[in-house]
Amino acid sequence: MTKTGVRRLIGSALTVLVASATAAAVSAAPAAAAVTVAWQKIDYPPADEVWSFTPLADSTYTATTRSGGGPFCDPCNVTYQLWQKQGGQAWKDISPPGKEIVDSTTGTAADDVWAFKNDNGLMGYHWDGTAWTANSPDTARFYTKDSKALSHDDVWAAGTYKATTSQWVPAVAHFDGQGWNIAKLPDSMRTATLNTMSVNADDDIWVAGFKDKGTITGDAYQPFAAHWNGTQWTESALPSSSPDSTLLYAVVAKSPNDVWLGGNLYNLQGDIKGVKTGGYVLHWDGSTWKRIDVPGKDILWVSSFAYHDGRLWAGVVSNTSKGAARWTGTSWEFVNGPNGTLSKEGQLSASPDGSLYMNDYSTLARLAPQSLR
Repeated sequence: MTKTGVRRLIGSALTVLVASATAAAVSAAPAAAAVTVAWQKIDYPPADEVWSFTPLADSTYTATTRSGGGPFCDPCNVTYQLWQKQGGQAWKDISPPGKEIVDSTTGTAADDVWAFKNDNGLMGYHWDGTAWTANSPDTARFYTKDSKALSHDDVWAAGTYKATTSQWVPAVAHFDGQGWNIAKLPDSMRTATLNTMSVNADDDIWVAGFKDKGTITGDAYQPFAAHWNGTQWTESALPSSSPDSTLLYAVVAKSPNDVWLGGNLYNLQGDIKGVKTGGYVLHWDGSTWKRIDVPGKDILWVSSFAYHDGRLWAGVVSNTSKGAARWTGTSWEFVNGPNGTLSKEGQLSASPDGSLYMNDYSTLARLAPQSLR
């Protein structure tokens, strides 16, 4: 599951959990020296920049790339492509129809890849190893933000649904091998926007994003998360980030009592720096949501989470060089990137064999699990 749209997002029966919402953030101690790990570099696709990277189950990767453009006309002469790499083979261009960027990719194998595009029709495509087949939740009304394939005939997508000519509402779509079914979230959640999802099973799904208060105050957007238990959606009572707004871009759930949300603090002046406590992080321990921000006033946002060897990692974007952080159980420690130094940006993802992958938008690398070293 990979969201190309994190960068794009920056630019552009209900039951409520009756649990205490702790708003205070854990104090961020000065960061120790960054940790160095044994990254193994992966050949870069023949393009200027990898915008998203998705590891699949059979030593297969997909990568969405961007080439061209310029400082004065970014959209001019830009080429977006989707690539696939199997084992030691070279990257192969498998771009779906159209020139638009792929906003979300997911899949389970080299012959089971999904790609969703939203710029020229709300399109979804499936790759069977040879050719693409158009297969969208709804080409006119469902905008896909994130996706996750559990198997060939069990695929989930989170996004927005066009309920009326002027109203888009949060919704989740499911593919069962025969067709797509779209379910709108309950009315009490209609002001939410979904940016990301975590799918462990058909009865254990988290979605996250933000809720619009409908005001023009600095806290107009508040963090939002909800859980699907197979029967109903439950909105979590997240702590308010007032007087600032919060947009969530990352969610990962290891268990019902171990859920992490990541994003940023934001205000009407467009300030998304971590001037408060750093990269915005919330953790659910089964009874309380607690702020455990990645420290650093130079951090812009937390973009991704992934587990590796039983430990949580966070991909972050910063103004300096802090692309990845690792949770020790009591604090965050920064980790050097694939080139042996801290990376400015880090997009993290994990594969079924336990490997961790990092895309810092200039290098791709793999960190093998202890069991495979």
